[in-house]
Amino acid sequence: MLVLTKIYKMNLAAYDKINNFNPNKDHIQISYKRLVSPTIEYHDRYCLLKTYEPNNKNYNYYIAVFDNKQEGIKNKFLKKDSNGFVKVYLTDIWNDLPDYVKEKNCNVDVKLVESQNDGKVYKLLV
Repeated sequence: MLVLTKIYKMNLAAYDKINNFNPNKDHIQISYKRLVSPTIEYHDRYCLLKTYEPNNKNYNYYIAVFDNKQEGIKNKFLKKDSNGFVKVYLTDIWNDLPDYVKEKNCNVDVKLVESQNDGKVYKLLV
């Protein structure tokens, strides 16, 4: 049986926080207010969606990518960067995102939640 006789106090302020930023994974570029994603499959257009979750009292953000123009939905053309990653501009929801996402370039998670022949819906996990 292990018995600790001394209690060690750590001063975490003396240590630097390690930034595990990986530009080859899903990430947010704060200078352009956009998501760069190798996960999202390329389609011609995209739109940003937001739903309110009353149980958690917060919003969930979704990215819908599709080929055919949808009536009544504000959509934008989807583009790729030089690495072939999809670029999604988050300007419409930028002020609603948590502050820690907007401070520096950081990795985020993108999860596929629905898939059909002409499009897909991804959830942005921030």
